[in-house]
Amino acid sequence: MVSIMINKSNKSIQNSLNDMKLNKNINFKVSNSAYTQARAKLKHTAFIELSDKTVELFYRDGEYNRYKQFRLLAIDGSITILPNSEDIKREFNPTIAKCQIEGWSKEVVQARVSVLFDVLNNIATHSSINNKVNSEDNDLIAYDERSLAYQHLEYCNKDDLVVLDRGYPSYELFARYAKKVNFLTRVKKRTFARANSLFTPHCEHKDIIVELKAPKKLRDKLRSENIPTTLKVRFIQVALPNGEIEVLATSILDSSIINTTEFMELYSKRWGIETYYDVLKNRLSLENFTGLTALAVK
Repeated sequence: MVSIMINKSNKSIQNSLNDMKLNKNINFKVSNSAYTQARAKLKHTAFIELSDKTVELFYRDGEYNRYKQFRLLAIDGSITILPNSEDIKREFNPTIAKCQIEGWSKEVVQARVSVLFDVLNNIATHSSINNKVNSEDNDLIAYDERSLAYQHLEYCNKDDLVVLDRGYPSYELFARYAKKVNFLTRVKKRTFARANSLFTPHCEHKDIIVELKAPKKLRDKLRSENIPTTLKVRFIQVALPNGEIEVLATSILDSSIINTTEFMELYSKRWGIETYYDVLKNRLSLENFTGLTALAVK
């Protein structure tokens, strides 16, 4: 069963089962119904354990690709469309996809997925699938990308450099990450007022260190979790070949570790996680679920 599910064939389940018999992986005939009933008894946590063991074995001997002394990780999230069954709707709140044409709006079930991905070694070190939508009908928690990024922290260590896109930056995320790992992220204009000058092409300084303060409404919460309410962050201006200006933020303050000119190439390595999602969604048909239960989805 596990072998069939991991192979993720585009064939029907019955044809996959027949192939296993033809290839002498099994010596008895299995029906589609028998497979479906057996799968319902298998916990989804079996695949989490298999993944965790794979990651552990991969890094065990310390021989893997690094950027300088760092393991280079990227985080990104995505939305996945799920089958619209009653069991799945109890686990993942549905939403209404609105349409301007009357009567064409419909109920859609979505999940938010998030991955912590080693871009230099092409291995997902942690993944999650969670409810995306709030609902008044039940007490399911809806997750945004930052909440899931906090969960990934458990799978990081002090020698990691985590690269994030511009939807993630906030004081809280910077402070939580800087406490355990190094980070590098692109920032939007006006997200941090003290870095706005870097969005001007001919600014005086293109690499600055700024002391940020936590928003007042967050300070008590952060103090209760022993997270600093002031933090030094390095902001770097990057000029793209087309003349567009981007600003990056990092916890690596020492320019002797990574200098100003290296950041454009370093940040571009984040593209590996985009390629990974392309493989998941297109080549492996992530949304082509073979069951109508929340367990089958997981």
